[in-house]
Amino acid sequence: MNRVLVEEEWIPPPDSPPPPHTSDELKLIQPGRLYIKCIRGESIRRKDDRNEKTSLNPSIRLTLAPSCSYPLQQTSTLQQGTNENPDFHNEILHFDIQNPHDYVTNSNDMRLKVELLDKPQLQHEILGQVEISIVRFLASKNSNFTVSYHTERLPLLQPGDSSSNSFIVLELSFIPVHEGILNITLLECKNLQNVESEEAPNEIMCTVEIDEASSKDSQPIMEKTINPKFSPNGEDIFLEVNRGNWFNEVGFTVSGNVTTGPKIMIGQGTQPLLPIMGKFSKWNFLGDESGELPPGEKKLIPLKRVEDGKEFTVGAAMASFKFLLAGHLTATHIHSSLDNPVISKSSSLQLH
Repeated sequence: MNRVLVEEEWIPPPDSPPPPHTSDELKLIQPGRLYIKCIRGESIRRKDDRNEKTSLNPSIRLTLAPSCSYPLQQTSTLQQGTNENPDFHNEILHFDIQNPHDYVTNSNDMRLKVELLDKPQLQHEILGQVEISIVRFLASKNSNFTVSYHTERLPLLQPGDSSSNSFIVLELSFIPVHEGILNITLLECKNLQNVESEEAPNEIMCTVEIDEASSKDSQPIMEKTINPKFSPNGEDIFLEVNRGNWFNEVGFTVSGNVTTGPKIMIGQGTQPLLPIMGKFSKWNFLGDESGELPPGEKKLIPLKRVEDGKEFTVGAAMASFKFLLAGHLTATHIHSSLDNPVISKSSSLQLH
């Protein structure tokens, strides 16, 4: 059976409110990262404001579950003088949801509270708010195969109002996280600074880590050059991705050893793990016609170093990334003989 890689999809705003979620959907909720892109407000006015022109200083505040004890995020505040249709410049906020059922309310729902704030003086004033269920974003049956982008045009209500002409436009997407193995192929470093002088290190290496337990050093490169290569085809490093680190970034530390003296740190950089996991998780579930893992995704990671309180770019590291999903491998052994034409035996192995 041929298997096809499902692409990302964009889902426009619904013509009517979505139907209530079912208890079965709650069972499908997975850990992951919920992204909210803040796009714009429409027809925003202060209550009882009769001025023809509205001057605002707005921001958006998001709370996961309607309680002050749960995490919240807030956009940058727009400058004074914004009109009634504020543009939030597609600023992206996110929530890392490690244990989704910690956020389920007594009514078996997961809620996102959206507030539009104005700061005319020292304190914020709430211009309008709305709460929406986010179960349908986190519990999609296809969430293992594709990333869906849902655009929501939400009415903003003020206390005592039952209807509103003010709206906030957001785009929501969710990337589930998985356990597995991250395969990093170190290819080369580019334009490293201060590595060709007499005082420069006589060998260069790269440490890659997701956390303290998932960390590994490369083999040293025995040459003084600004563009050292990790062997002709690159060097493979494998790191475990688990519940304790799957929201982390992948850290790269390029350093050098000298004949006498301690190791010298040349520069450091990071690469987000979640986008790589999302891309290759789709292949792990669906595969393709060949059954072979697709080529790794190449990334150029800028390397920086801080000296005297100032940050400097000191080169870059080139690496390729693949994510191998943990799961179960089932093998069936089939044996035939004259007395027993077909005998089969299956065994299962859990892969981490």
